[in-house]
Amino acid sequence: MTLSRRVLSVLIALGMLGSGACDRADTVVPGSGTVSTPFVPTGPSPAGSQEPAPDPLAFSSFEVSGIVTDESGRPVPAIGILMTYDSGGRFPDQPRSTQTDASGAYTIQFMSRPYINMVTGAAMAARAEIITPGFEWYQRYLPATGPRLTENFRLRRPIVVAAGDSVAVDLSPENGGCLGWMYPPCGRARVIIPADGTLTLAAMIGDAPAPGVVLEAFGGDAWGNPLTIAVPKAPEFFVDLGHSRDAMGTSERIRLKTSFTAN
Repeated sequence: MTLSRRVLSVLIALGMLGSGACDRADTVVPGSGTVSTPFVPTGPSPAGSQEPAPDPLAFSSFEVSGIVTDESGRPVPAIGILMTYDSGGRFPDQPRSTQTDASGAYTIQFMSRPYINMVTGAAMAARAEIITPGFEWYQRYLPATGPRLTENFRLRRPIVVAAGDSVAVDLSPENGGCLGWMYPPCGRARVIIPADGTLTLAAMIGDAPAPGVVLEAFGGDAWGNPLTIAVPKAPEFFVDLGHSRDAMGTSERIRLKTSFTAN
């Protein structure tokens, strides 16, 4: 039996597939796209003894700090940042939140058991998430490269386009991790649907479909490039853009072309 991606998402949320198992196997790399050597806490070794083998999954203390800005580089004050991490308990994925100050700066501390991102092979300390009015949803996994991490987040305002029009979308690591079932770097746009009908989407470079770029809708139940789907009337219909595995890591600006036929 084949489960749809939407069903998989529900099962993950209910904990029926294990905590974060699909996220960690199939989703994002950190926004920078780099793989760093995991931080491994070690103590002094007795004279003449052999240093123990590094354990990238050792339970460790982390302090994460940084600045949150908008796409113009201006600090974003008084917004919440959620960190989800493996606490090692019966229900391992635990959230902890903090808030940016007047300068957009934040600091948060937690104990975490890092896990391996199966796309990159790097150890991850936590998943950062920011949902705040006026900006697009932001999320990204943080590499466990040391006990003190500096992680800056750049938020962007939503990209909105009316059905039948086109809009430029940057697929960039600065957008954070992918919000759909695809490979980074990614982006997102919102399409205004005036009535029930059929929507066609295409990620273009010039007059041709962008090679390696994938479009997703309905939480991953529909994907392709181009993509034609039946849609209901909606003030904002979410479209996620990213890459196939073979094209991951390519930052580019594409043109999201839409066409619409009402029922």
